[in-house]
Amino acid sequence: MASLDLALSLENIVRKQGSVPATIGLVDGRVKIGLEKEHFERLASRERNPAKISRRDIAAAMALKSDGGALAGIKVFATGGLGWAASIAAGRTETLGVPVLTYGASREFPAFFSRHSGVHAPWNVNDPVKAAKILHNQWRLGMNNGVMFAVPIPEEYEEIGATIQQAVNQAVSESEKNGVSRLGKEATPWLLSRVGELTQGTSRASNIALIENTALVANLMIVGSSAVDITAQAQGELIARSTALGKVSLSLGGVARNIAEASHRILSARSPQLSSLLISPIGDDAFGRLLVEVTTRIGMRVDGFIRNTERTAVCNMLLDGDGDLASGVADMDIAKALDANTVEVIRHIDRYKPRFVALDGNLSPKTITRVVGHCIKNAIEAILPAVVASLNNPRNQAPITFITPNTLELLHIFSRTESDGLTSHPTWWQTIDDLSLGAAFRQDLERLARLDASDEDPSGETLSFLVDQGIAQTAVKLLPFFQHLIIKCGEKGVLVVMRISNPATSAWVGMKSEISQRRIVAHGRSEESVVILQHFPPLPVEKVVNVTGAGDTFVGALLAHLIQDPQTFLIPDALENAISISQRAAVMTLQSSLAVSPFLSELYRP
Repeated sequence: MASLDLALSLENIVRKQGSVPATIGLVDGRVKIGLEKEHFERLASRERNPAKISRRDIAAAMALKSDGGALAGIKVFATGGLGWAASIAAGRTETLGVPVLTYGASREFPAFFSRHSGVHAPWNVNDPVKAAKILHNQWRLGMNNGVMFAVPIPEEYEEIGATIQQAVNQAVSESEKNGVSRLGKEATPWLLSRVGELTQGTSRASNIALIENTALVANLMIVGSSAVDITAQAQGELIARSTALGKVSLSLGGVARNIAEASHRILSARSPQLSSLLISPIGDDAFGRLLVEVTTRIGMRVDGFIRNTERTAVCNMLLDGDGDLASGVADMDIAKALDANTVEVIRHIDRYKPRFVALDGNLSPKTITRVVGHCIKNAIEAILPAVVASLNNPRNQAPITFITPNTLELLHIFSRTESDGLTSHPTWWQTIDDLSLGAAFRQDLERLARLDASDEDPSGETLSFLVDQGIAQTAVKLLPFFQHLIIKCGEKGVLVVMRISNPATSAWVGMKSEISQRRIVAHGRSEESVVILQHFPPLPVEKVVNVTGAGDTFVGALLAHLIQDPQTFLIPDALENAISISQRAAVMTLQSSLAVSPFLSELYRP
């Protein structure tokens, strides 16, 4: 039954995004909010002639013990349309005091089977966070009217829109002649059926795509590798060409997958209305099926997996009796699959319209360049530990919003920018010159370097490595490419180096360096040139069980915080809180045998 398949598909889409579906219906006259599978099967079978029930029908349907679909008592719902005429739908809702917005880059109100109607709404939003804020403000002000967000049909289904619209016009004309138009709620099913006949079923696929698209959204998209990790540890000494007794464990890994899991666990506990989506290639094999099964069990979305003919990525590690790596084999050929599927990645970006796109730095330069270029074009903030040769942005706005390398990766990235000639670009020189970092900045940096790296262990190392190894200087030289650098310094904490592109809107405006607070604020030649360098000391760790995914967990937690509050880096206290939570998340993973601690949801518990 197609209607049953569609209903279950819609519920699955909502679940994959971290929300709880609540399909509403009447079964034997009883209102059900959140239908079970047997309820869907009963309604889809049409054995008891289920009705389309609106508010006016509820009392009668309950008394007569009828079956039917209903809509009541739920704040947020998705529907396939509000009528055949977009202009009438938009106009009537505004007349009733209902705000009308389009979801996307355009304010043009979409028609039922087309992205275009010629009618424009007064407002539009292009990310779910803004949409949620609108609803929050509406409810906070005590307004009883709703808000209508019009989501256009996916572009790939719009080509047949003109043909379908002709069929719609013909069906409407026929309904007026044969009297169906005067049958009230019975008219819509007849019209849909007649349009399906006239288009030989093509309108059905378009209509299903429209309905499903209203349930799809992703706030954060992570692109990169997923892998199955197999770890074998011997009980005693390893002997060449011999089998040793020991333990073999299997878990999920991969940089992008780890980041996605960490962000999911935190978002599901703190802001379940927000979601992250992993875009990753997997093979059509047992390991690929295992990835899907475990990912689903965790509660993460699986609609971003890209099936491939290559083998699913597997990392097989052999440890000696002390737990040290003795040898290993990594089968990662599938990582190259994204080079051939960049179009598929971009299609996902266009479909889900995320606020942030994070890329695994192990992706090829070709894939990173294409995806980041698309993000820049569509005003999507990109996060990645890699270099992209794009200096076409204004000097006060770097092409990459965030980068999260460790110290070794930072130095390697700058080495590549030099060898590729990017530091010879006129824009790079002009940006560095605008920063105008002189003697005062160097003196502040030298004072900062004399502080202890840890507040917990004042007898330990200092922050001298920031100067001696050139970490701070290198980070500043990368500011033309990256707006914010969050540098993981291991046991010496975290260093944030960033350039504020619009200080007038930031709480950093007017602030000065406070070395005792591990903070340097350098004001450049213009008001748009403010550089912040802030060190965050490490947190104590009682026992380290596994170091595999700590860095990925830190990044995933930080991204989850950014999704909840995109202004985090503009407010000093918010930044400190975000880094602290991310560090605590990393510590939890250090104390877990898995690549990501399953207890990250407890971070926000009192």
